[in-house]
Amino acid sequence: AEYMGGFDMRTGSVTISSPDNQTVTKQYSFVIGCDGANSVVRREMISRTVMDYKQHYIPHSYKEFRMPPAFSGPADASSYQNGVNFTLDPNYLHIWPRRTFMFIALP
Repeated sequence: AEYMGGFDMRTGSVTISSPDNQTVTKQYSFVIGCDGANSVVRREMISRTVMDYKQHYIPHSYKEFRMPPAFSGPADASSYQNGVNFTLDPNYLHIWPRRTFMFIALP
């Protein structure tokens, strides 16, 4: 997947890098930083402005599991339009609480 490889707050330049080390740099007049815990945007803002910043990590992590629909039709069904049968009801939030964590499914 592509990721933000760099950001220059003075010029609005954003560098996007790909897994095969190709980069593209574009300039924007407005950038919203929602690039995660190790934010390139936040790091640039901290280095260019006077701001108080603290970051605390929670003691547990986030994991994602994929539960694709199961086909009720023939095994070689080539379309989701015919014979789709979801493993979990797709209209509900599924939560399984445990002692120190929760398993949440969003089908």
